[in-house]
Amino acid sequence: MNLNVGTMVVGTSNQTNNSVIEKYCYNDDPNICVTDGGLYQWDEMMQYSTTGGVQGICPAGWHLPTDTEWVTLEETLGMCSGTTTGSGCSDAAGWRGMDQGDQLKTAADCFGGVNCGTSGFQALLAGYRNTNISFSNRGTHAHFWSTTESGSLVWVRDLLSGEARISRSIGSKANGFSVRCVKD
Repeated sequence: MNLNVGTMVVGTSNQTNNSVIEKYCYNDDPNICVTDGGLYQWDEMMQYSTTGGVQGICPAGWHLPTDTEWVTLEETLGMCSGTTTGSGCSDAAGWRGMDQGDQLKTAADCFGGVNCGTSGFQALLAGYRNTNISFSNRGTHAHFWSTTESGSLVWVRDLLSGEARISRSIGSKANGFSVRCVKD
């Protein structure tokens, strides 16, 4: 399940460092947070730290994933390691692997591979909050944060209903993306 902690703030405002965990609910509908989880800006998720793998908004005994931990998960699901060309291996950017995205989704959201929903991750295609303060792509896209910065941007993972692979890209910290935690 995508993380759902905190108090909802409207999508037209930024989340702030005020000792209250704040979240966006898609289209400012709190019922969608219940089904899809909250959407968080990177600084809020990190609780205003810049340390990779920090607990952030995760519960005690859990932490936020680094880019390296995402790579480990992808390779465990059968993605080739390194930067080998062709289908795109774990160190590459963009759409990579073969069906690792489908393995991470719910079976209902798969593109159609034989390993649909087999990982137990059950990614929800919760959409996101854009930097232009609107909500987009619920039901077709999922975007998950890592704690790993790349300059002023951050490495993220993207899943798409019409794509079996998983994308590794960089995103703006001002977006509102979904969060998954890793057990310590």
